[in-house]
Amino acid sequence: MRKICTLIAVFVVVCFQAVNAQGQPCDTINSPVPGNWTATNYGAPTPFPGFTGGYINGVNFTKDLQKANYFDLSATPYTHILGVVVKFGKANSNFPANLSKLLYFKVYADNAGVPGTQLGSAAQIPLSQANSDVKAGLNTNINFSSAIALPTSKKFYVSMDVSNFEWKLQGGNATHDSVSISGTADDQVKPNAAWEFTTDSTWESFTDGWENPSVPGNPLDVTLYIFPYVATSATGCALLPVQLLSFNAVHKSNDVVLNWQISSEMNMKGYEIEKAYNNNVYTKVVSVAALNSLKNQQYTVTDKNAFAASSTVQYRLKQIDGDGSIKYSRIITLASNNSITDVVFANPFSGALKLQLNLSEPQTLSIKMYDMQGRTVAMQAPSLYSASNNTININAAAGLKPGTYLLELNTGKEQKVYKVVKE
Repeated sequence: MRKICTLIAVFVVVCFQAVNAQGQPCDTINSPVPGNWTATNYGAPTPFPGFTGGYINGVNFTKDLQKANYFDLSATPYTHILGVVVKFGKANSNFPANLSKLLYFKVYADNAGVPGTQLGSAAQIPLSQANSDVKAGLNTNINFSSAIALPTSKKFYVSMDVSNFEWKLQGGNATHDSVSISGTADDQVKPNAAWEFTTDSTWESFTDGWENPSVPGNPLDVTLYIFPYVATSATGCALLPVQLLSFNAVHKSNDVVLNWQISSEMNMKGYEIEKAYNNNVYTKVVSVAALNSLKNQQYTVTDKNAFAASSTVQYRLKQIDGDGSIKYSRIITLASNNSITDVVFANPFSGALKLQLNLSEPQTLSIKMYDMQGRTVAMQAPSLYSASNNTININAAAGLKPGTYLLELNTGKEQKVYKVVKE
């Protein structure tokens, strides 16, 4: 021990721009961030009263050379790493010239529980890039010049090399390079995944080198906010763009409430709700800035007096990436007299058929499924549902044979029929 310091699912018309770990070609590991994670930057305490010691998760007075995080993808199909996304908590220097210095990002194979052989060549960015991203509230993308093959075990480490930077305890004009990767709060993730390469050329776990500043004697268990994006081949995918999990609209009185849920939100500029009056000519209703937190995000806006100019309206969501690229969601069409305002479901589906249902007001709805000969094969008894966010599982559909069926929704005022396919 060198030091102890007291310190939608794929819904019918919802398009994913990236796919997940169930046998799919690419993913961003640990993203979206689990809801219980709290981004934390630990100051490095010193044995000298009155002196600040830099940051445990980055540059500090003990002159650690690298900070790394461990990953085990042995249970996944991924074979290559194409780059990483990093959430910096600090990225600055009291000497502006130091902003041009380079941060290096490296990948190491696991060697009996510690970082071993470096895999591939290092990627690099100037500190100024991380500085700009922190100021803008963005995460930093580091793209490798070519994909790096994971070791056979698929256990590896991604490190940030900070050997170009320093933190001197002396005051006055002493160098203070404030570089730190955010990490979880202590004990939010166990076992500890964070590692460091020390000045005596050894790799050391955070739990061996640091204690929780607020709980002396408690080893520091953290995971660093380093998010590798990986693929099933060397050409699997580039950096994963935002994932649109759902986009829905609910008719309430004369208004329409629109909401959408986002996952893996990285360096997005924002979103626009666009509207057309049943003519496919869209104009902007409202702009919303992206939060870019890496956690699942829910956005909600209201279009007041939505039917003032037409009894039928259309909406779509415009997603604007940080590089200016644009993607559109599905189109939702609403009529002022609709009682069933929006229905979303997987098509094709397997197992039970799951519906997400929005109504113009609380009302009774009956559900039936028919085969292509018109015979009833599944049904839900009439039930009273709320105006929005109803989740309905048609469990009887789980026993249906693969094939094509008709789904009928009936409120008494309105009937809708959809063609669905059972896998």
